[in-house]
Amino acid sequence: MIEEAFQVYITRRRALAMNAIPMTIEEAEAELGRRFGQQAI
Repeated sequence: MIEEAFQVYITRRRALAMNAIPMTIEEAEAELGRRFGQQAI
């Protein structure tokens, strides 16, 4: 469940920033932590 939400989140981020360097896993986890709290990790 969490992994599925994570993949959707990454896909959306990449779609919104096609010209940007893709986030690393660590960056994505940090962003998820800020948005959803530590239970999301």
